[in-house]
Amino acid sequence: MRSSVLLYLVLGALGLISRPAWAQAGLNSKDLEDISHGRPTSTQNLNQANTVDERALAAAAAHVAHYYDPDWVPGSLLPIKGEPQPVPGLRYNLVHHWVEVRDAIVPGGVRLYPVGSLRGFVLNNAPGRPGHRFGAYRVGGAGRLLLEELTEGPVRLLLGYDLELVGAVRNAAIGVETQAAQFRRTSELYVAIPARPLAQPLAQPLALSQRTVLRLFGAAAGDMALYAQQHSLRYDNLTEVVQLVDHFNATLLPGP
Repeated sequence: MRSSVLLYLVLGALGLISRPAWAQAGLNSKDLEDISHGRPTSTQNLNQANTVDERALAAAAAHVAHYYDPDWVPGSLLPIKGEPQPVPGLRYNLVHHWVEVRDAIVPGGVRLYPVGSLRGFVLNNAPGRPGHRFGAYRVGGAGRLLLEELTEGPVRLLLGYDLELVGAVRNAAIGVETQAAQFRRTSELYVAIPARPLAQPLAQPLALSQRTVLRLFGAAAGDMALYAQQHSLRYDNLTEVVQLVDHFNATLLPGP
């Protein structure tokens, strides 16, 4: 789903595969290849000055692109090195898998951050509001992905988002298109796996079943199974599995 083939499919479906469409974000073919493989892309190249026509294309693309949350919300960027950087408005683009930040200095007013330029970001990072934290993780051959961190602690559940292109539906009898082609959001569950200190965070897919979930708790699997039974938690329900993992992380005794 996250290969360069899918990227071209998505762009083609949006009508953005022409050369001017690449230019609307200051992209060239190498940039697109870098983004599709989760490699750092030149921020200067991404945010270079565009022509009026190219900026118009960018504005048009923003209306058809799909976002985790289409509204501009406060939050913070987590750079590869250094402290979090609060920003007044950002959003996560699921079409390109990059973060967009309002920035009056950049032509068009939007600065782009590919996955390779951040260790993560936080949405809704405002007083009194829960934040949605995303981190950059390497996932096998898929490269580096931005995954939402559903839990905090020794066991970290992660959720990745993507878009699936659903073709148009036609009524063959009358030759009329009854439903236009559209994108449908999909998600995949992951779990963070231990990595060496200072090494790039790693993640692997996780299937929801009693066996795979209880294996996350090691020697405490029996206690967690009892807790799940007492609270009627289902192992195939993500919300209830998050509750079980939160309980484990909260009660786990700190190490020496």
